[in-house]
Amino acid sequence: MLSKKLTQILLVILFAVLAIVPARAQGTYTPIYTFQGGTDGSGSSGPLWFALVGTLKVPTLWGTTLAGGNGGCYNNLGCGTVFQVNASTNKEKVLWRFQDGPNDGAAPVGGVLRAGGALYGNTGGGGSTGNGAVFKLSGTLETLIGSLPASAVGPSGAMAWNGTTKTLYGTAGFGGLTTGQCSSGCGSVFKVNTITGVENTLHQFAGYPNDGREPWGLIRDAAGNLYGVTSIGGVSLCNGAGCGTIFEISSAGAYSTLHNFSGGTSDGWLPQNGLLLDATSNTLYGSTGSGGTYNKGTVFSYDLATNTYAVIYSFGSGESGTDPIGGLVFDSAGNLWGIAYGGFNNAGIIFELTKSAGTWTTGTVFSFPGGVQGRAGNYGLVYDGTTGNFYGTAAGGAITANCKFGCGVVFKYHQ
Repeated sequence: MLSKKLTQILLVILFAVLAIVPARAQGTYTPIYTFQGGTDGSGSSGPLWFALVGTLKVPTLWGTTLAGGNGGCYNNLGCGTVFQVNASTNKEKVLWRFQDGPNDGAAPVGGVLRAGGALYGNTGGGGSTGNGAVFKLSGTLETLIGSLPASAVGPSGAMAWNGTTKTLYGTAGFGGLTTGQCSSGCGSVFKVNTITGVENTLHQFAGYPNDGREPWGLIRDAAGNLYGVTSIGGVSLCNGAGCGTIFEISSAGAYSTLHNFSGGTSDGWLPQNGLLLDATSNTLYGSTGSGGTYNKGTVFSYDLATNTYAVIYSFGSGESGTDPIGGLVFDSAGNLWGIAYGGFNNAGIIFELTKSAGTWTTGTVFSFPGGVQGRAGNYGLVYDGTTGNFYGTAAGGAITANCKFGCGVVFKYHQ
């Protein structure tokens, strides 16, 4: 029988090997931080933000967790956090613990964006209205910029930034018009001036059959146009609520639907991720959780110059993935990367799509190890073009008294 000490040593070695080269996978996957809950964060609630900081160009990550920290939310499991991870030392620091109530937000969603050395984001609860709030974090000093009105309930996805006017743009999945199928409102696009705190609604969605419903995240191009998707709604009916849309709000404030998803084998439906803009080709890229040739989800493109939509990849074509989640990201070679469910361990995959002669095909596929090392979370990857490292968050992780299924991990992946 192995001694207790020897058993512990062997387990350490086993986990170290798994961290370096998981079975049936390409590339190196390393959990660099494991959340603990309690005063620490628990459960990533948005994509990471990446930057090289200071003269030493320290690779640094920022993100949000839905719970943990302190405060009385979720039966005293905490109201969420904003955190920072030094990707060179793998050290984490909690920058802010939300308190809920009229003077602070709770349950941050959509991650954070970094501008002018400060972090900005929104929360799904708290604020004077209880509908959520928009915040600014300078170092460890938080300022509540404004509380969200009844037209913007349940913020969703990442926010966009206008550095000239110091304005944030966001989406809310509910609130606004209660016509048609939207008893709680079909959602809206809003903007908040970070200097004055003044909030304006740019569009209130109407839902099926004339408009999208439940928008998800925004991106902004150099001309000031905003682009996003709605998870459901539109002119085609999928699962009783609509297949979803791609929409634009021009710099002049004009709203238009660029594409109505139709589902079936020729198109995807249920886009629940933000868009990626290739500014060089003026093309949007995104994914849908359902539809496509094998009904396992798609990756699509939309050429803004020609207003041309195309499904460029259907999951089920050999990559073992299904239902892509989170946004897409380019690497230095122009390949598309993202995260999906499925995989050899049924814990999700990291996938790469490569383009040759105008056709996108599967390249690298990595299967998450699952368990304490993490399984596919709900958000995509960020990329460090200097080192070629990808970073992201995964569900699972260590089991603690505060996290019966793990509090989540931050990981690094290198092909």
